[in-house]
Amino acid sequence: WNPVLVTTTTTAIAETAEQAKRRRISRENK
Repeated sequence: WNPVLVTTTTTAIAETAEQAKRRRISRENK
């Protein structure tokens, strides 16, 4: 297995989760 690929995928998942969290917060603030 490829450590670089795992790191990239993990980072992408973390960024997606962070974006979703931010969207949810901004929706609640309206």
